[in-house]
This record gives sequence, structure tokens and C-alpha cells, in this order.
Amino acid sequence: RINRPHRSWPKVRQVWQKWYDRVVPARTLYLQELCLLDALSLSRVTISEDPFLIPAALCFWNPIFNFFQFRCGMMATTVLDICHLLGLSPIGIPFGPDYPDLAVPCSLHSHNSSYSDFTRAENKREGPVTDREFFSFLLYWLCKFLFCTSSQRIMPEFAPLAKAFVLQKKVALAPHVLGHVYRVCSLFCEKPLDANQGGPFWILQFWLFAYFTELQSKCLKFSETN
Repeated sequence: RINRPHRSWPKVRQVWQKWYDRVVPARTLYLQELCLLDALSLSRVTISEDPFLIPAALCFWNPIFNFFQFRCGMMATTVLDICHLLGLSPIGIPFGPDYPDLAVPCSLHSHNSSYSDFTRAENKREGPVTDREFFSFLLYWLCKFLFCTSSQRIMPEFAPLAKAFVLQKKVALAPHVLGHVYRVCSLFCEKPLDANQGGPFWILQFWLFAYFTELQSKCLKFSETN
């Protein structure tokens, strides 16, 4: 188990708040059509982590069938849960490792850079929001707030997904996110969970809170005492 928060757990910074306030109003209709607006809005909310809850829940994870074997029975996060909690689309073009790197004018030299370096290079802060800046904004959000990469850097593997959104392609993001949730759960069975591991643990906690509402008050008490 771990007794300290994950390093990759999404944390709201002022620089992101300002970038969000610049980009989202300019591209609200795009984001609504792509079913991204609700999930993006969560990046402005501070979600407190209970560092004991996730390790405790993962002790009941079955990596073969991808479900929790709780006392109440078998339970698992579903695509419908992801849609309900995050507002992501369950339908559209499937996204995977073989998804083409679309030919759009969004080539960046700052790929695989730290989050701070990336925002300094790509957040224009004034003038119209171009497709390139919109792409950079979405790529940053995917890496830092949605998938929570362990390297805490911009990962090129998510660039094709960000480009697809710039081109207004409807991607089935909900099943893809669910796959990442299952992946972090199963990794726990292969090696001990530690604070350096990345992944969308916050979504798993979100799901646990949705079904076990009594856990929310316990997490709130933990946050107040720490």
C-alpha cells in the first residue's frame, strides 16, 4: 500500500486555469460536439486523493476478468460509468495504437517536454486561439489531467488523439479511457503500488465514490486532517 498521494494525480495550477479560460470559451461548440466539455471542466476542480482507498480496493481486483470481487458481489467499471461520470462519448472512431497520425499543421518541437516547458512554449496568452494552440491545449489535458502519465511529461502517443479532436473527428473516447483504468488496476497485481505510478487513478476513485457514497465523507475527513 502507499500512504502518500500519487505524483501524477491531477493538480490544478493557476497557469492551467488561465489557459482554460482562454481556450475553452473560444472552442466551446467544438468541445460540446466532441463530448469533451464535461470532462475538461473537471480539470478545474481540485479532487482530493485518499491514498488508502485505491490500494484497499485493488486488493479485490481480478485481473483475468477485470472486476472487483467485493463482499456485495462482482463489480466493474463500465463504459456507461465512464460516460456518466465524465461525459465522454461511447461511440465514434475507435482509438488505439494503430490510429493514424493525421496530417494537420500541428507539428510541435516540444513533444516529450515537461509540462511547464510545454505551457511556456504553446500557451499564447493573447490573440486568436489557433488550431495549433487548441491541439496543444488538448494534448496537455490528455497527458496531465485525463490519463495522468507517470513521466509527468507530454507524451507523443496522445498527439494523434489531440489532432483528431482538432479535426472534429468523433472518437469513442469512453472505451479507450476505460481500458486505461483496467490497465492500472491490473498493473497492481504485477508489482506493488507506489506513488510514482501513473494512470487515471482519479477516475477509479470517482467510480468508487459514485457507488459507495459513504467513502466520500471519510475522504473529506482525511483531507481536513492532512
